[in-house]
Amino acid sequence: MLYFPRPSSNDKDSSFKSYRDLIYVAITRAARTLTIVLKKRTKWVESPTDTGIKVFIELMHRWAEDKGYFNRELVWGEVKPHQEHKDILVFDETSHSELERSQTCRMHHYFQDMRQVSTMVPLTSPSYAFFFHSTMSAICAAFIQQRLPSRVDPSIEIAGAVAQIVDRGLDEDEAFRFLKTQVYDNLYTLMESMIPMYFLGDRARHEDLLNFYTDSFAHQLAAIASESQLFVILKTYRGKPAYRILIEKSVRKVLPAHNETEFLPIVGIPDIKIIGPDLTYVADYKTIPIPRFDEDQVGESLEVYEQMLSTKTQQQVNYYQGMVQADANHRYLAELLYVADITLVEGEEIPKTCATLPHINQGPNYKVIAGVNHARALYTDRFDRDQFAETVVQIQDLRKAYQDNSVRPEDMFQPVPLVGGGLGEVTSDQCQQCGSSVHCAFSKYLYLMGV
Repeated sequence: MLYFPRPSSNDKDSSFKSYRDLIYVAITRAARTLTIVLKKRTKWVESPTDTGIKVFIELMHRWAEDKGYFNRELVWGEVKPHQEHKDILVFDETSHSELERSQTCRMHHYFQDMRQVSTMVPLTSPSYAFFFHSTMSAICAAFIQQRLPSRVDPSIEIAGAVAQIVDRGLDEDEAFRFLKTQVYDNLYTLMESMIPMYFLGDRARHEDLLNFYTDSFAHQLAAIASESQLFVILKTYRGKPAYRILIEKSVRKVLPAHNETEFLPIVGIPDIKIIGPDLTYVADYKTIPIPRFDEDQVGESLEVYEQMLSTKTQQQVNYYQGMVQADANHRYLAELLYVADITLVEGEEIPKTCATLPHINQGPNYKVIAGVNHARALYTDRFDRDQFAETVVQIQDLRKAYQDNSVRPEDMFQPVPLVGGGLGEVTSDQCQQCGSSVHCAFSKYLYLMGV
């Protein structure tokens, strides 16, 4: 329905075209019928001072009169909707991290994702995982000049050293020596920001701890800078306007479930994403806890751990590929960079060398770069649609398990996966290192029993 404006003394500057446009917009916006409410018709006497709106109202009355629209009985026809009504169900958003937690331990998923309770404890110990991730993002941002220049920002100088490593084509050992020679003080400053001052109790240990973290991070950064394609690709596309480089920006997508009335929103935050006219590149870097095995079961346990890590890798690569699916004419590259989580708790003996991760098995849809000591670099240019379809089913199972938040799933408080995915059995070591252990009764039970 359109209530047409009434003429007034303010219409002298109005044009006939503006009212014609108003009627046109109303006609194009009307779904089935359009009702126009006009000022009642009066005796018309033409005058040179007639405004556009007065002329338009008179013409509308004449047109309705010619068409016989006055006192006309309207035939409305069928009033049923054009399409049958369907109940649409949109589930809560799912991230890859949540899916991975649900495939590992339902209790960890319950505390982290359903109750969303904090895993922070008073005077929390340093977290190398958080530090590594944020520092790598800062270095990448400085490398592509997305970070404001500052004399007190160590990442600027470190990014400059990484650029020289890439330009010179240094290998891992050469890159490590170069970082220690050129930017050791900058790396040391970064480590001081990671370790809280309340860990300063023993000054000698504090100094040894800083040196250990500095050397270890230099080893890992050297491995990534020299052996992976991360900085090579960033260097190639950082100055090209047609390519957007996004650091830690979320990607969202809505997936249809197996029926047409249920939808599964998913979200992912790849650390690096490059989108251009002929390229889509996604990279993710993260720390992995170092496994601990009994001496008499090292071989078997290591094989199981490598298989679990390979399965997680395959799923994560495929998840990000499905979220940022490229056009047919694109080159699609995905890269995962893993390093060991070297976090030390208070009182733990400081290692002499930087720990490394076990080797990751080569998968059917991704390749592992061989010969890298202090990182694990994996890449792919293939997308497995069948595996992504299985991931969609797992996401649907997860969301339906918590479709009613007031009802907990069966066997809630058991350290077993909530949905399938093949990530392996939860070990007591993993349980006690879990971020949710501060709230988990089962973890407390293991601690009291000395398991």
